[in-house]
Amino acid sequence: ASQASHLRIAQLIERHVVPGGVVAFDDTWADLALGWNGKGGTAVPYLIGRGNWAALASQPLVVRVRRMV
Repeated sequence: ASQASHLRIAQLIERHVVPGGVVAFDDTWADLALGWNGKGGTAVPYLIGRGNWAALASQPLVVRVRRMV
């Protein structure tokens, strides 16, 4: 349920984030074998897959993505 709600929120806010803007997802991490996990486990790859977002350096359990254009 949490991943689904974070994905829906990412879909709703992405058009409102200006280029250079940053969105943070707590309790989210990347696993080399399994991909993205945690609350933002579906939202982070969704945004990155849109082609105009990039993952920034992250702290443990916090991922930030920046809108590039």
